[in-house]
Amino acid sequence: MIMECVWWELAPGEPDIEQLQMQLEQIDLAVWQRIDALHTKYWIMNKTPPRWGAVMLWRGEKPALTVLPLNVAAEAIGRPPDVRLRFTVAASCLNESIIAPWASVLSQEETCITMPS
Repeated sequence: MIMECVWWELAPGEPDIEQLQMQLEQIDLAVWQRIDALHTKYWIMNKTPPRWGAVMLWRGEKPALTVLPLNVAAEAIGRPPDVRLRFTVAASCLNESIIAPWASVLSQEETCITMPS
């Protein structure tokens, strides 16, 4: 699995957090559900200092940009992200409260996984 973290350091004159949040609520977030390689996507923000971005967990390699939904934040902000980090995921573990309803079908080994390198 690959984790990608991207964000913008928002400057005066650029869209603020509230504008970006409203825009996010107006777009069809479901388009991201149709990206097979995407495991999870989180939109992230910070008011002080103002930052906007996303954390994406990919099942394998990230698909080409041409097959991904439009990067609405990049369009609104008018430039690429200030920070783009990429990590190989070494391990993952689900919180017990999340898996409790699934306990009868999941084993402990399936909820905490060491990834092959």
